[in-house]
Amino acid sequence: MNNLTVEVPPIDPVIIEARSWEINPREVNLTSVGDTASVAARLGEDKATDITLRVSSENRWLEEASVLEADELNQGVIRAAAPGDARLDVSAFGIEMGEILVNVALEAPKVFFVQQPLWPGEATVEVRGYRMDDLPLDAITIDGEVPNHIEADSASLRIDPGLAMTNDCVLSVDQAMDFHGVVSLWGDVIKQPTPTDSLAIGETRRFSGRDFCLRLQPVQDASYVLAQVDRYLIDQSSTTPEPFWDNNTHAQHNFMITDRHAEPISGVSSVKAFPNSLGKYAAPAKHADPIIHADQTTAQSVLVRSTPWAVGDIFTMEDRGEVFEWSVVKLYPPNFVFAVARPDSIKIWQQETIAKIDSAFAHIGSNEIQEFYRMFGNELPVTSDGSGQLLVMMRDINQSGLASCSNVGAYMALGSGIAGLGNNGPQPARTLLRTLAHELAHNWHCYHRDLSGSRWSVEGLANVMSLEVLRSFLGVPIDANIPYEDNWWENWWHSASLPHQGHFTSGYNESEPFLTWLALKLHKEYGVPWQDALEAVVLGSTEGWHGLASGVWPWSLPQGPGLTARMRSLGDPQWDAVDARLRFVLSIAADDRGIGAAEQYNYPPLHSSWQHPENLNISNIWGVSFYRGSLNAGTAGSISGYAFPGDNGYFLIHDPSGAGIPLEGSVDIDTMEWKLLRFQ
Repeated sequence: MNNLTVEVPPIDPVIIEARSWEINPREVNLTSVGDTASVAARLGEDKATDITLRVSSENRWLEEASVLEADELNQGVIRAAAPGDARLDVSAFGIEMGEILVNVALEAPKVFFVQQPLWPGEATVEVRGYRMDDLPLDAITIDGEVPNHIEADSASLRIDPGLAMTNDCVLSVDQAMDFHGVVSLWGDVIKQPTPTDSLAIGETRRFSGRDFCLRLQPVQDASYVLAQVDRYLIDQSSTTPEPFWDNNTHAQHNFMITDRHAEPISGVSSVKAFPNSLGKYAAPAKHADPIIHADQTTAQSVLVRSTPWAVGDIFTMEDRGEVFEWSVVKLYPPNFVFAVARPDSIKIWQQETIAKIDSAFAHIGSNEIQEFYRMFGNELPVTSDGSGQLLVMMRDINQSGLASCSNVGAYMALGSGIAGLGNNGPQPARTLLRTLAHELAHNWHCYHRDLSGSRWSVEGLANVMSLEVLRSFLGVPIDANIPYEDNWWENWWHSASLPHQGHFTSGYNESEPFLTWLALKLHKEYGVPWQDALEAVVLGSTEGWHGLASGVWPWSLPQGPGLTARMRSLGDPQWDAVDARLRFVLSIAADDRGIGAAEQYNYPPLHSSWQHPENLNISNIWGVSFYRGSLNAGTAGSISGYAFPGDNGYFLIHDPSGAGIPLEGSVDIDTMEWKLLRFQ
């Protein structure tokens, strides 16, 4: 009879009859990870070379750990990998021989895995192993400290890793976990979180100075806006008259915000950021301002005229470096004299354009509008006391209008191209009305207040006045929340009334929306009548932030308490100019996309006003921008750029995957203020 010998070391071989194919022993007990047992089969003198051990069933102590090393079973070797038991089917010589039960029961607790399954949302460490509930409290330390044990069972121990104290702007620090009196097969590091901040929707955080670090907790799909304002000129103006146009003694500043993740998180895509790299650029040229002091030589005849103008009067006058003969073509109430350059009279003064010019002057000369301008004073601005009239000249030139005034008198010159004549079909020339209203504001301002105030005020308030005139002409409420794509305002409205460079001190659309927004705050939140709110903001701006404004000329002196005092007297008694500027920036950025408590950050005249700065390509030679880019958490990316003294702007920061945000900001000036709002 042929015999088969099956050996399961260290059990002695057993000889069994070939036709019974019995295996003995049927059970193998192993007590340490790595212990082995070999299976050998012989048929007579032949030793089997095709022994196959196949796991038919398995009871794992740890669901993620196989009881036996699978790679060695095909070689006839049983090696313990983790606690539990397994049944093995044995075959050799092409014959199914039966099964073996293998038990792996360790003699002491042992650690197999350490994981943080909910990271980065939750830092809890899970220690997986054998008899974890038998571990003493001091068996594990993290950075030398015994962590708090949350709960334990035979397979798992959950612990709180505590917080890592570090000056680095990171969400976590890699820490080793040390084991005492227990064997561990795990040798990696855990993530020990740093202290983090959590913002509810509508909450803000404010920072000052050159650097800040904010560690935001992971919140999937959270969105934030970070505003910047350089407070330099506001602070300086509390003790020193603010210059009309900053002379760059306070240099341009470079800035950067960075997501301090050590490396990009898989699956998180970046957002195109600020288009200009960090670097030095030339400061803006001091271009000629459209408000000029009248040249007494060429303007003498009009500035000292002793009698009223009449239609048909002809005079000689310089305009922007060129001398022309001008002809008075029409008089408009209450005291406008409209003259055109004689070489251009046929082109300008024709039926196609007369109706549009008439319409513009009829509106701006109405009692309603004239009362609006009387916030500066009761007397109408005039070119000469003897005439009692205000001269408005136009020639065929595609340039903006200018207002000219001196201690003698005032007048304005308009270009027919920029005034929009001939390009608006049957509608009145709205851009003519806007330009006329802007320059008229300069005339009133000059006539009664010597053009006191800095450029952000002088040009900003002129835009406030012009847009208010246009708004009343169109019959649109100040809080109409007009959609960005709506053509009621013919697109130029968005450009005229929203910042896109962030160069606040340049005035015009960079400062006008702030002034309009302030007036709306007084009107809607404190019940101040709209006209009174506008007056407080417009006149307050001419007096400077703190009543120490300078102006266009050395004799331009403030004539009132200043914007801060006026805002405090009518609204919040704790009103602060810097915080108001920050809040305004946040309001443009979050307009109509903030939810819940963030809905209070809005710009009532327009809907989704952020679309203008975010959709607009950088169109200035300096590359500065009000919207400074977007950053996705988890990209380890950064946004850098530069701005000029007194500028403001914002960044968008998103956490689409719940990565958390270790946000670091830096700038090379001490007067930077930052404010972060969670709006979604």
